[in-house]
Amino acid sequence: MGSTLTGQTESLVWYYAMFDETSGKEHFEMLMEAFQRNHDDIEDGDAPELAKKLADLNNRLISQMKSDPAGAIDDFGLISLAGVTEDKCGIEIIRAKKHGVLAFNSTHICPFNNTCPKEVIKMFGLDKPCSLCPYAVRGKVHLDAINAEKLKNEEMIQEYALKINAYRKRPSNAQVKSDLETLEKHLDNATREAAVLEVLEQQLERLYEESSDNFIVTDKDTLKKFFKATQASDVDYLLKRLIDAQVFPDTTTATMRRKLAFFRHRVTRELGVMESLGDYEQEEHVQFGSLLKSISQVAQLSTKDMYNLLTKASKPQPSSNKLSQALGIEYTTPEEK
Repeated sequence: MGSTLTGQTESLVWYYAMFDETSGKEHFEMLMEAFQRNHDDIEDGDAPELAKKLADLNNRLISQMKSDPAGAIDDFGLISLAGVTEDKCGIEIIRAKKHGVLAFNSTHICPFNNTCPKEVIKMFGLDKPCSLCPYAVRGKVHLDAINAEKLKNEEMIQEYALKINAYRKRPSNAQVKSDLETLEKHLDNATREAAVLEVLEQQLERLYEESSDNFIVTDKDTLKKFFKATQASDVDYLLKRLIDAQVFPDTTTATMRRKLAFFRHRVTRELGVMESLGDYEQEEHVQFGSLLKSISQVAQLSTKDMYNLLTKASKPQPSSNKLSQALGIEYTTPEEK
């Protein structure tokens, strides 16, 4: 009706129908609901919702790669890093059907069934250097996993940098050169992985944007403003990484576990309930997920209330004077002095 009476395009009409401000969901609501649906599926012994969708896309990709490799390359926006020569890359090998058994991984397709060719090992000197490998093929279907892997490596960069700084503060006679070199090597590897995955992610997103059929609205400026409005806050990042852990458990890091443990402590403190010691046979993201789900069920909190609770828990809290009072010490601030 809108396209007939007002002359608007069908894409634009659908954009307003889908993203009306009064009825559309905010970014945090979509994140919270995705987390809760995943949690329900996992508790029921099923695969998380996002994992199901990715598996379905992968199955379609696998099917088309067998019947029409060239068509799959175009339909799924597949890319690979450039090799030394044009035919020395994954895309050309698949086009020429010179590959062996294709291995479909969460972040890429390997034409050699996840067995690195000698020339790749010789080139990079690493065990399975998939992010740098010119034979690894990636597409839009891999974007979620690539992003999760990138965030994992960004967190690992911070972890290794802290370890290196702490190690360098030791007296020189308490430092072992090889230990420091090992830490620096890990830092270099994480930095390289994060940088390459960022480039691959941007390239795939650019390919995705070039095809207007993939978007409800074809006005790119409007779309970019919408994406800009959904930039992640600390709580958004936490929820996003919690969903990553549900779907891609190997992308969890020590930094992520610490943040989840911190939030779990803050949430229980905010609610005034006794914090359990936790089940150390379970991952931190499982414990934190169970806590959030229990709170929403028992307290009957809405998605917005749950988000507000996490936002409040993320803010600095005043220190308690209970310990100083028990010791008979009077505490005063510099201003009071």
